[in-house]
Amino acid sequence: MNKWLLPCSALCAALFSTPLLAKEYSACESDREQALLALASQIQVDVSNEVKSETTEKKNLFLDLVSQSNSQKVQVKSNISLMDVQTQKKDGEICLTVTQASLLKTAKEALKENRQQFKSFNNRNNDFKSRYQFAKKLIAHAKQQGGVVTLMATENKISPRDKQTFAENVNKALSFKNYGALVFSGDKSRQLEVNGKTQKFGEEVILPAGEYGYQAQFRNACDDKGSVELKAGKVRTVQLEKEALPTVSFTSPNVDGSDVSIRFNGIRLGMSENYRLKREQLDGNCEGEFSWQAEFSDQSDAGKVSLGPGDEEIVRLDFLNAETIRNLKKLSADYRSGSRFEVYGVSWIPSHQEVDGIEIGEAFPALQVALLNTQGAVLHGPVLDYANWTDTESYHLGYQGRLQLTDLGADNMPLNVFQLPVIPFIYGQMSVGYMGYWDEDKEYQRTDQYEWKNYLMSSVGAGFTLVMSRDFALNIKGQKNFWLDDGGSVAAGLSVRF
Repeated sequence: MNKWLLPCSALCAALFSTPLLAKEYSACESDREQALLALASQIQVDVSNEVKSETTEKKNLFLDLVSQSNSQKVQVKSNISLMDVQTQKKDGEICLTVTQASLLKTAKEALKENRQQFKSFNNRNNDFKSRYQFAKKLIAHAKQQGGVVTLMATENKISPRDKQTFAENVNKALSFKNYGALVFSGDKSRQLEVNGKTQKFGEEVILPAGEYGYQAQFRNACDDKGSVELKAGKVRTVQLEKEALPTVSFTSPNVDGSDVSIRFNGIRLGMSENYRLKREQLDGNCEGEFSWQAEFSDQSDAGKVSLGPGDEEIVRLDFLNAETIRNLKKLSADYRSGSRFEVYGVSWIPSHQEVDGIEIGEAFPALQVALLNTQGAVLHGPVLDYANWTDTESYHLGYQGRLQLTDLGADNMPLNVFQLPVIPFIYGQMSVGYMGYWDEDKEYQRTDQYEWKNYLMSSVGAGFTLVMSRDFALNIKGQKNFWLDDGGSVAAGLSVRF
């Protein structure tokens, strides 16, 4: 069954109904224009009554169309003006008469015109816009002629087949007005689906207005899918884009790639091999997360990579060659002996447990210097803290003991970053000192704690050394204090080895 064919049971019933008693229509008015309107009203009333008498619960667009009295009266008047109308003057008025023969002639011409227009509308070789315009013309013609066809149907002057065809043609055109067309262009797909139904690329897909999902499948490429809103009477063009399947490759500039073993998602790959993933390895959005492992000599690396349409991922493996390893070990070993002079910029955040519960002091900058002697993993030596640049006085002299980790494992390989050794450390420190503050009223305040707590402070901390060369390194550390100060500090500084 044609998808635009709507039920016509009400129309068919109207066409086979009992004939109207009137064989002609007459109206007398003061002028011809008013007489034409009066004739149109008579005809339209009979049409509307005939439709109402045969109305069913099923919707029939044609019957709705011809029974709209207000708009149809104007259409019928226009139609009557083209018929063979008899004109007489009677009692000073213009009297017009339309005979049944004239109505029948008009109805037969309407049937012929309807068939011709439907043929153009239903021609699938025409594009959507052309067919949409033909549908509008067919509907406009039915508005003008449909009432006459309905009346002649009641007189059994038109064959049942012609009567039904006229109504069906109009119903199809009325339904078609709620349709639009999708056209897919751009990269040609192997298979195209709209709402799960296969369509042909480049051809118009005629559908009722609404929102539709589409999916275009390409050979050796990612699908293009999305949703599109289609409006009645409009042609919506969707530009398809063919996106390549993602690729991944590995590089390790510091070592000979032939000696590197790589496994990607369980598949063995060669260094710099450009591996293109297969469609079945990816999800519906042409995306996926994949794990990889790589080995070189006694070094290993592993990770995950997320890939999507068109991605060209290059994974860099930072394996170290033999010369770099020797240099790292040598630099790290140099820091197991000798002496170091360290200078830090400190951000100190104090906290004092006052006897009366009042907190004094705010964060302040300080300077710290240390002279440490190194014996393998152990460093020790005096430390001096000084601050007197803000509303704070802070002086501390102490002694620090430090443990450092210069290498790991049986091969004495140090931790490293950017091919530089990283030496983590922890430490403890005891010091004597003094802390005082000027408050916002410019009154001087001192720590007021129990006896020796006003002068003695213990500290613990941790940090790391980034070795830049045999003689210079950068240090970063954090420290927690007790007794004189219960706060803490963070510091960054330079270490000079000699």
